[in-house]
Amino acid sequence: MKLFRKSTRLSSLLILTAAGLGVAVAIQAMPLKSAAGPAALSGSGPDQGKLKPCCIAGKYNGSREGTSGTCPEPKTENFTMQISQGTECDSAISGTIVGESDPSQVQNFTGTVTQSTKKGCCDIKGKFAGESEVTEFQGTFCRKGNKWSGSGTYKSTDANGVCTGTWKMSQI
Repeated sequence: MKLFRKSTRLSSLLILTAAGLGVAVAIQAMPLKSAAGPAALSGSGPDQGKLKPCCIAGKYNGSREGTSGTCPEPKTENFTMQISQGTECDSAISGTIVGESDPSQVQNFTGTVTQSTKKGCCDIKGKFAGESEVTEFQGTFCRKGNKWSGSGTYKSTDANGVCTGTWKMSQI
């Protein structure tokens, strides 16, 4: 009778061990899912699985105000800005800026966006050039709900001198 009990215990132990291994293998084989979705995750490397915080691509309404005495008229103007970014929310950005006073004047810009030292915000820098003018801008975007808004400064240089000013905009 003792021999039967030992073999039953051994069989039970083997069955439980096999069942435990099967569960461990099944758990390891399951793919992990993120609630953030694939567009917010990086592709590979050491940052794999981390959220990309500076996905600012979209359309924005804004206004700018020339604050130095050498700025041409109008000193205050509304504009629309379209920002494009790579599918992985790359730091390189590009897009267009269209002023309200002359919608036929489309400025193509390039720039960068990087995570800001201000929590939940991103810093933006960009540049565009016309026939006789170069404009550089910089600022900070912060997320408010599902939309981004930002403000900053710009500097335009042309044959008449340097014009400096401020801008602000919100995603639409």
